[in-house]
Amino acid sequence: MEQKIHIESRPFGKTKTNQEASLYSLKNSAGMEVNITDYGATITSLKIPLEKEVIDIVLGFDSVEDYEASFQETTPYFGCIVGRYAGRIKNGLFTLNHKIIQLNQNNNSNALHGGFKNFSNQIWKVINYTTTKNPSITIELLSPDGSENYPGNLICRITYTLSENNALELDYFAQTDQDTIVNLTNHTYFNLKSHKENLQDHMIIVPSDKVLQKDKNGIPTGNFLNIEDTPYNFKTYNMCPKVIDHSFVVKDNSQPVAKLICPLTQIKLTAYTDQPSVHLYVGGDCGNLKGKNNTTYTDFSGICLEMQNFPDAPNHNHFPNPFLRKDETYKQKTIFQFDFPKK
Repeated sequence: MEQKIHIESRPFGKTKTNQEASLYSLKNSAGMEVNITDYGATITSLKIPLEKEVIDIVLGFDSVEDYEASFQETTPYFGCIVGRYAGRIKNGLFTLNHKIIQLNQNNNSNALHGGFKNFSNQIWKVINYTTTKNPSITIELLSPDGSENYPGNLICRITYTLSENNALELDYFAQTDQDTIVNLTNHTYFNLKSHKENLQDHMIIVPSDKVLQKDKNGIPTGNFLNIEDTPYNFKTYNMCPKVIDHSFVVKDNSQPVAKLICPLTQIKLTAYTDQPSVHLYVGGDCGNLKGKNNTTYTDFSGICLEMQNFPDAPNHNHFPNPFLRKDETYKQKTIFQFDFPKK
């Protein structure tokens, strides 16, 4: 008989507009647990059962009020779904069907991660969940035409699935009634030693030959740099960088695109995706933030592995296609596979 694994939900606080947020738990028979809130479709915790303790390996906050308060001039985007367009768009401008679109500029003169009212700071709607083996939850958001000046009514869905083999699978879906641009990712900060620690001793592999060149404002120039000519050669295990904000070009989507390991806990994260890049991010926006469990985070508390299209792709014809046409379907898949010593 198949074991029933129930998804629990509980209150997670209220937003400034008095919207109630909820927290949902996915658990598998190995003892892994992922908590997700409908505010930003956000992963708030990911718990790994080790022999002597259970540790939480993602950064986050204790309530929706804390998540909402974090959307300041420097926003960490802990654990959320980023959209409509992840990464920067130069000057918030792009051309669609011979028309210039001016997006809201929320990052100096640029548009970043979807603007001020983005997918990360809205209440999503839970439309489905399963409570059998490989529990999952599907959360949906309607982004109306003109939101942050993006064209088209866009329906977006994310399904999180926690498998029996300790993989967290992310399946994305979007459709529009007008031509638009879409680039979605998850912005979880991982720390395989515990969210209360720093990334010291973490080792990383990204089997990429090229990284996007960017200007002083973090905007891709359109050129590619050979990894050997940069400080970012992670073809073999190397120490986790203290500061990085770069897009690595995926060489082979049939193979792991990144691996992160902590020798102390012996937890290993292996990432798979069908997206063209892995954007590594450490540092910058989470220094001295008070997080969950009364933890003070530093810029070296977590690393993001963002599976996505290239930043500013709408302005570079030789980049992968960022346009979603009317009645087309956007789909992508990312898998975070976890291996750890069993109890």
